[in-house]
Amino acid sequence: MLPLAVMVFRSFPSTSGSPHQSVAASLKAALLYVRTHRLAACIMISAGQGMAMGALILGWQPILLDSELAEPQLLGIALLLFTAACAVGAWANRYAPKNAPLAWAAIAVLLLTVSLWTAGSTNALAWPGLVLAEFFLGLAGTSVYIWQQSLFSDELRNTLFSVMATVSGIAVATGDFLFGHLWNTIGAAGAAQAVALCAAAVTTLGWLTGAGRTTTQPAAPGA
Repeated sequence: MLPLAVMVFRSFPSTSGSPHQSVAASLKAALLYVRTHRLAACIMISAGQGMAMGALILGWQPILLDSELAEPQLLGIALLLFTAACAVGAWANRYAPKNAPLAWAAIAVLLLTVSLWTAGSTNALAWPGLVLAEFFLGLAGTSVYIWQQSLFSDELRNTLFSVMATVSGIAVATGDFLFGHLWNTIGAAGAAQAVALCAAAVTTLGWLTGAGRTTTQPAAPGA
């Protein structure tokens, strides 16, 4: 952390301070910004990604063990493989199209949900489905976060970032809750598929909301 702190201190130029604004005023301005810009779609797509991520993080071990294609002592190797797949997915985002962030973020999250659903479909597809899910988790995560930053105004960037982080946290918790609630009734694979379908529905709704808003309203400057 210390080298990073030194790097930030030396690399970022100093700026003049902004007038003090209360937390309530910042939140009010952020909520107004959400209503008047295309952040509603971004919130829903971010929520879809968070739900799928929650189920993936909680479910990959029981899915592999239930498939009888992985022994408990191999889970460490599996985690290493999944981490590498996620990193490759994040790196692959550099080749993503820059002119359609809404569509690209939605497609990346939908591919994540399809991969998660595939992992729970049959025992034979558990490994490839989870590897693909981790890859698309990295791709979707970077796509969504970059898109978020392009929509935030400079004046409200920190507040809006906190709002989106809260949305993502609630979405992950929701995915965890749904997965855990369904695990005992339909098994880990079925629970993963159910959460994947819910996440896909939320993401699709966000995509349609954003596409409809784009066709009826001009984009905000810098969005």
